[in-house]
Amino acid sequence: MRTELLMTFLEVSRTLHFRVAAENLFVTQAAVSARIKLLEEDLGVLLFDRANKRLKLTAEGHKLVKHANEILTMWQKVKQDVGVGDASSTQLFVGAMMSIWDMVLHDWLQKIHRNLDDVNLFTQTYSPLELRKQVQNRMVDIAFLFEPPFIDDIEAKKSGYNSP
Repeated sequence: MRTELLMTFLEVSRTLHFRVAAENLFVTQAAVSARIKLLEEDLGVLLFDRANKRLKLTAEGHKLVKHANEILTMWQKVKQDVGVGDASSTQLFVGAMMSIWDMVLHDWLQKIHRNLDDVNLFTQTYSPLELRKQVQNRMVDIAFLFEPPFIDDIEAKKSGYNSP
């Protein structure tokens, strides 16, 4: 499954800018353009109106936003359910915003990975909005964000970071 095409589409639809989307996805602007072109060719429609130097979603693009989110959520559920070969091991899905990842989590998660042999650790960085969706859809076990969503049956705890 070419989920990177859908993830790229969603980022461009959110930012309405190829360069900004490329920066957010840590790829080149040419890669973003190529992915969007491939997706448009696969679907046989234009997803963005590129006239007047302003990027806008077409009617088909608006329709795809909902479906792309649903497909990516379902794909994540499939990976969680099927993706781990050893059924006796524990899966831990951790999501974070890139800024928090850079500040704190990278080293911390490496320590967890080294010290817990029976845990399959899955990590992903998200935009703040997408991470909230992942929390609401129960796609991550632990999420690190600056402002957690208030959901009745989800526990939010404040954590701090003390620099060494």
